[in-house]
Amino acid sequence: ACIPCAAGQSSTATGASSQNTCLACPLGSFSPSSGSQFCSGCGQGQYSSGTGGTVCQQCDPGYYQGNQGASSCSSCAAGKYSTGSGGSSSDSCVNCQPGFYSSLPGSQACIPCAAGQSSTATGASSQNTCLACPLGFFSPSSGSSSCSGCGQGQYSSGTGGIVCQQCDPGSYQPYTRASFCSPCDAGKYSTG
Repeated sequence: ACIPCAAGQSSTATGASSQNTCLACPLGSFSPSSGSQFCSGCGQGQYSSGTGGTVCQQCDPGYYQGNQGASSCSSCAAGKYSTGSGGSSSDSCVNCQPGFYSSLPGSQACIPCAAGQSSTATGASSQNTCLACPLGFFSPSSGSSSCSGCGQGQYSSGTGGIVCQQCDPGSYQPYTRASFCSPCDAGKYSTG
């Protein structure tokens, strides 16, 4: 009886008398069943990093492969990310949204700017794009694309404000986006 070459191998030899004619599938290819004459190349979004592959693996999130017959996947660039596996082109890598950044290639998610900061940059690859809110502004949560101005009767006297403070009794602020409150004039008062 003729014995088939194992899965992960192939042979084009006819009349073979030895198992030595069964050759392991090379990197980037596979043979899912026994008795194969040829190994098939892995498809886009897949890879086979070893010889004798019986299946191809999907590229992990944060990686992609646009070519067939690949032995590895390429990483999404810094400033981009991907959440799904099996990415078949660099288009599967998405820019980080404003308020977020990704400093490392192969990211599955972007990192939010901290509370008290904001960033308008799309596809940011550095935490340096996260800028502290200026005087009179605040950002209460992480991942903000803009800082909000303090309201009337409030102020923020430092950069990187997370909240605005209320004017103390005896002071007032009629404008928004203020960094201080003014004392009440003689003959007037404020309870806060």
